[in-house]
Amino acid sequence: PLVANSTMRVGISAQSYLFPAPTGIADVHLRIPGEKQVISAVAGYGPYQRYAIEVDSQIPVITDKLGFSVGAGFTRDDNNDVSYPKICVGGAVGRWRATDKVEIIPFGVFNLRTGRKNRAAIYTNGPWLPPEIPRHVEITPPWTTNIENDWNYGVISNASLWDNWRLRVGLFRSMVSRDAWFVNNFQNTQANGASQYSIVSFPRQEFYSTSGEVRLSDVITTGSWRHTFTGAFRGRLVKKQFGGSTSK
Repeated sequence: PLVANSTMRVGISAQSYLFPAPTGIADVHLRIPGEKQVISAVAGYGPYQRYAIEVDSQIPVITDKLGFSVGAGFTRDDNNDVSYPKICVGGAVGRWRATDKVEIIPFGVFNLRTGRKNRAAIYTNGPWLPPEIPRHVEITPPWTTNIENDWNYGVISNASLWDNWRLRVGLFRSMVSRDAWFVNNFQNTQANGASQYSIVSFPRQEFYSTSGEVRLSDVITTGSWRHTFTGAFRGRLVKKQFGGSTSK
Protein backbone atom coordinates (compact mmCIF):
# COMPACT_ATOMS: atom_id res chain seq x y z
CA PRO A 1 0.00 0.00 0.00
CA LEU A 2 2.93 2.37 0.54
CA VAL A 3 5.18 1.81 -2.46
CA ALA A 4 4.41 2.96 -6.00
CA ASN A 5 7.51 1.25 -7.47
CA SER A 6 11.03 0.29 -6.55
CA THR A 7 14.28 -0.28 -8.48
CA MET A 8 17.67 -1.65 -7.50
CA ARG A 9 20.52 0.51 -8.81
CA VAL A 10 23.86 -1.30 -8.93
CA GLY A 11 27.17 -0.35 -10.54
CA ILE A 12 27.01 2.21 -13.35
CA SER A 13 23.25 2.68 -12.95
CA ALA A 14 23.83 4.07 -9.42
CA GLN A 15 26.48 6.64 -10.39
CA SER A 16 23.93 9.41 -11.03
CA TYR A 17 22.87 9.28 -7.36
CA LEU A 18 24.56 11.31 -4.64
CA PHE A 19 26.72 9.23 -2.30
CA PRO A 20 26.18 5.84 -4.05
CA ALA A 21 26.72 2.76 -1.89
CA PRO A 22 29.22 0.06 -3.01
CA THR A 23 26.51 -2.60 -2.80
CA GLY A 24 23.91 -0.55 -4.69
CA ILE A 25 20.91 1.64 -3.97
CA ALA A 26 17.30 0.65 -3.34
CA ASP A 27 15.35 3.38 -5.15
CA VAL A 28 11.88 3.29 -3.54
CA HIS A 29 9.11 5.69 -4.56
CA LEU A 30 6.25 6.27 -2.14
CA ARG A 31 2.69 6.40 -3.41
CA ILE A 32 2.29 10.17 -3.09
CA PRO A 33 -1.39 11.23 -2.98
CA GLY A 34 -2.69 13.27 -5.91
CA GLU A 35 -5.53 15.73 -6.37
CA LYS A 36 -8.24 13.26 -7.44
CA GLN A 37 -10.16 10.82 -5.28
CA VAL A 38 -9.45 7.25 -6.37
CA ILE A 39 -10.44 3.84 -4.99
CA SER A 40 -9.02 0.66 -6.51
CA ALA A 41 -9.10 -3.03 -5.61
CA VAL A 42 -7.34 -6.14 -6.89
CA ALA A 43 -7.86 -9.81 -6.04
CA GLY A 44 -6.12 -12.99 -7.12
CA TYR A 45 -6.30 -16.73 -6.68
CA GLY A 46 -3.73 -19.49 -7.22
CA PRO A 47 -1.54 -21.29 -7.82
CA TYR A 48 -2.73 -24.07 -5.51
CA GLN A 49 -4.80 -22.56 -2.69
CA ARG A 50 -3.20 -19.11 -2.57
CA TYR A 51 -5.44 -16.06 -2.63
CA ALA A 52 -4.93 -12.32 -2.05
CA ILE A 53 -6.88 -9.06 -1.99
CA GLU A 54 -5.76 -5.44 -1.78
CA VAL A 55 -7.73 -2.19 -1.57
CA ASP A 56 -6.13 1.24 -2.07
CA SER A 57 -7.56 4.73 -1.87
CA GLN A 58 -6.33 8.22 -2.70
CA ILE A 59 -8.10 10.89 -0.64
CA PRO A 60 -7.62 14.63 -1.28
CA VAL A 61 -8.58 16.68 1.79
CA ILE A 62 -7.60 20.24 0.86
CA THR A 63 -6.87 20.92 -2.82
CA ASP A 64 -3.16 21.54 -3.45
CA LYS A 65 -2.53 21.39 0.30
CA LEU A 66 -3.35 18.09 2.01
CA GLY A 67 -4.07 14.53 0.91
CA PHE A 68 -3.62 10.88 1.88
CA SER A 69 -3.02 7.53 0.20
CA VAL A 70 -4.38 4.62 2.27
CA GLY A 71 -4.26 0.90 1.55
CA ALA A 72 -4.73 -2.53 3.12
CA GLY A 73 -4.28 -6.10 1.95
CA PHE A 74 -4.51 -9.75 2.94
CA THR A 75 -2.66 -12.72 1.46
CA ARG A 76 -2.99 -16.41 2.25
CA ASP A 77 -0.15 -18.50 0.79
CA ASP A 78 0.15 -22.24 0.19
CA ASN A 79 3.63 -23.64 0.84
CA ASN A 80 5.11 -27.01 -0.03
CA ASP A 81 5.46 -27.90 3.66
CA VAL A 82 1.69 -27.71 4.21
CA SER A 83 1.93 -24.42 6.07
CA TYR A 84 -0.42 -21.63 5.09
CA PRO A 85 1.16 -18.25 5.87
CA LYS A 86 -1.22 -15.36 6.32
CA ILE A 87 -0.05 -11.79 5.75
CA CYS A 88 -2.04 -8.71 6.78
CA VAL A 89 -0.68 -5.32 5.70
CA GLY A 90 -1.90 -1.76 6.02
CA GLY A 91 -0.32 1.60 5.37
CA ALA A 92 -0.80 5.28 4.66
CA VAL A 93 1.12 8.16 3.09
CA GLY A 94 0.26 11.79 3.68
CA ARG A 95 1.28 14.93 1.83
CA TRP A 96 1.03 18.39 3.39
CA ARG A 97 2.16 21.51 1.57
CA ALA A 98 2.58 23.74 4.59
CA THR A 99 3.64 26.67 2.39
CA ASP A 100 4.64 27.17 -1.24
CA LYS A 101 8.20 26.25 -0.24
CA VAL A 102 7.71 23.55 2.41
CA GLU A 103 6.36 20.03 1.87
CA ILE A 104 5.96 17.37 4.58
CA ILE A 105 5.34 13.68 3.77
CA PRO A 106 4.60 11.35 6.72
CA PHE A 107 4.12 7.61 6.12
CA GLY A 108 3.62 4.37 8.00
CA VAL A 109 3.04 0.67 7.27
CA PHE A 110 2.29 -2.41 9.39
CA ASN A 111 2.81 -6.10 8.51
CA LEU A 112 1.57 -9.12 10.44
CA ARG A 113 2.72 -12.57 9.31
CA THR A 114 1.41 -15.76 10.90
CA GLY A 115 1.32 -19.44 10.02
CA ARG A 116 4.67 -19.54 8.18
CA LYS A 117 7.26 -22.22 8.86
CA ASN A 118 11.00 -22.14 8.36
CA ARG A 119 11.80 -24.84 5.84
CA ALA A 120 13.11 -27.93 7.62
CA ALA A 121 16.84 -28.68 7.25
CA ILE A 122 17.81 -32.31 6.54
CA TYR A 123 21.38 -33.46 7.27
CA THR A 124 22.53 -36.92 6.15
CA ASN A 125 25.29 -38.87 7.90
CA GLY A 126 26.72 -40.29 4.67
CA PRO A 127 27.15 -39.70 0.91
CA TRP A 128 23.51 -40.16 -0.03
CA LEU A 129 20.35 -38.15 -0.57
CA PRO A 130 17.38 -38.49 1.77
CA PRO A 131 14.20 -40.05 0.34
CA GLU A 132 12.15 -37.71 -1.82
CA ILE A 133 9.41 -35.92 0.11
CA PRO A 134 6.09 -35.63 -1.75
CA ARG A 135 4.58 -32.18 -2.14
CA HIS A 136 2.09 -31.09 0.50
CA VAL A 137 3.10 -33.72 3.04
CA GLU A 138 3.65 -32.28 6.50
CA ILE A 139 6.86 -33.61 8.08
CA THR A 140 7.03 -31.22 11.05
CA PRO A 141 4.59 -30.60 13.94
CA PRO A 142 1.74 -28.28 12.91
CA TRP A 143 2.36 -25.98 15.90
CA THR A 144 5.92 -25.02 14.81
CA THR A 145 4.68 -21.97 12.93
CA ASN A 146 6.12 -18.48 13.27
CA ILE A 147 4.48 -15.20 14.23
CA GLU A 148 6.19 -11.98 13.17
CA ASN A 149 5.09 -8.38 12.83
CA ASP A 150 6.86 -5.17 11.87
CA TRP A 151 6.26 -1.44 11.75
CA ASN A 152 7.95 1.04 9.44
CA TYR A 153 7.15 4.72 9.67
CA GLY A 154 8.75 8.11 9.28
CA VAL A 155 8.55 11.55 7.76
CA ILE A 156 10.26 13.30 4.84
CA SER A 157 10.38 17.07 4.48
CA ASN A 158 11.50 19.25 1.56
CA ALA A 159 12.08 22.99 1.87
CA SER A 160 13.21 25.58 -0.65
CA LEU A 161 15.33 28.15 1.17
CA TRP A 162 16.80 31.44 -0.02
CA ASP A 163 18.01 31.71 -3.62
CA ASN A 164 18.84 28.19 -4.89
CA TRP A 165 19.31 26.48 -1.54
CA ARG A 166 17.25 23.37 -0.80
CA LEU A 167 16.92 21.45 2.48
CA ARG A 168 15.77 17.83 2.75
CA VAL A 169 15.22 16.04 6.07
CA GLY A 170 14.18 12.43 6.71
CA LEU A 171 13.55 10.54 9.94
CA PHE A 172 12.71 6.81 9.94
CA ARG A 173 11.84 4.12 12.47
CA SER A 174 11.66 0.34 11.89
CA MET A 175 10.55 -2.29 14.42
CA VAL A 176 10.34 -6.07 14.07
CA SER A 177 9.08 -8.48 16.73
CA ARG A 178 8.94 -12.26 16.63
CA ASP A 179 6.44 -13.66 19.10
CA ALA A 180 7.08 -17.31 18.13
CA TRP A 181 9.96 -18.71 16.09
CA PHE A 182 10.93 -22.33 15.43
CA VAL A 183 13.62 -24.09 13.39
CA ASN A 184 13.14 -27.78 12.45
CA ASN A 185 16.17 -30.04 11.92
CA PHE A 186 16.51 -33.68 10.80
CA GLN A 187 20.00 -34.91 11.72
CA ASN A 188 21.93 -38.13 10.98
CA THR A 189 19.40 -39.00 8.28
CA GLN A 190 19.79 -42.51 6.84
CA ALA A 191 19.22 -43.55 3.24
CA ASN A 192 15.91 -45.14 4.29
CA GLY A 193 14.69 -41.88 5.87
CA ALA A 194 15.35 -42.72 9.53
CA SER A 195 16.48 -39.54 11.29
CA GLN A 196 16.96 -37.74 14.61
CA TYR A 197 14.49 -34.87 14.82
CA SER A 198 15.09 -31.71 16.85
CA ILE A 199 13.33 -28.36 17.28
CA VAL A 200 15.04 -25.09 18.12
CA SER A 201 12.62 -22.71 19.84
CA PHE A 202 13.38 -19.00 20.23
CA PRO A 203 11.84 -16.66 22.82
CA ARG A 204 10.27 -13.36 21.83
CA GLN A 205 12.79 -11.28 19.89
CA GLU A 206 12.69 -7.58 19.04
CA PHE A 207 14.73 -5.51 16.59
CA TYR A 208 14.70 -1.70 16.36
CA SER A 209 16.30 0.77 13.99
CA THR A 210 16.11 4.57 14.08
CA SER A 211 17.79 6.49 11.27
CA GLY A 212 17.79 9.93 9.76
CA GLU A 213 19.41 12.21 7.20
CA VAL A 214 19.77 15.94 6.69
CA ARG A 215 20.80 17.12 3.23
CA LEU A 216 21.51 20.71 2.12
CA SER A 217 22.09 21.58 -1.55
CA ASP A 218 22.99 24.73 -3.46
CA VAL A 219 22.78 25.20 -7.23
CA ILE A 220 25.03 27.73 -8.98
CA THR A 221 24.50 28.46 -12.68
CA THR A 222 27.21 30.18 -14.70
CA GLY A 223 26.47 30.53 -18.39
CA SER A 224 25.89 27.02 -19.75
CA TRP A 225 27.40 25.42 -16.64
CA ARG A 226 25.33 24.19 -13.70
CA HIS A 227 27.04 23.26 -10.43
CA THR A 228 25.36 21.51 -7.51
CA PHE A 229 27.01 21.41 -4.08
CA THR A 230 25.52 19.00 -1.54
CA GLY A 231 26.34 18.23 2.06
CA ALA A 232 24.66 15.46 4.05
CA PHE A 233 24.67 14.06 7.56
CA ARG A 234 23.35 10.56 8.28
CA GLY A 235 22.93 8.58 11.47
CA ARG A 236 21.51 5.26 12.58
CA LEU A 237 20.89 3.58 15.92
CA VAL A 238 20.16 -0.18 15.99
CA LYS A 239 19.05 -2.40 18.85
CA LYS A 240 18.72 -6.20 18.48
CA GLN A 241 18.01 -9.13 20.79
CA PHE A 242 19.68 -12.53 20.35
CA GLY A 243 20.06 -15.76 22.26
CA GLY A 244 17.84 -17.64 24.67
CA SER A 245 16.96 -20.46 22.25
CA THR A 246 16.18 -23.99 23.45
CA SER A 247 16.72 -27.22 21.53
CA LYS A 248 14.54 -30.29 22.05
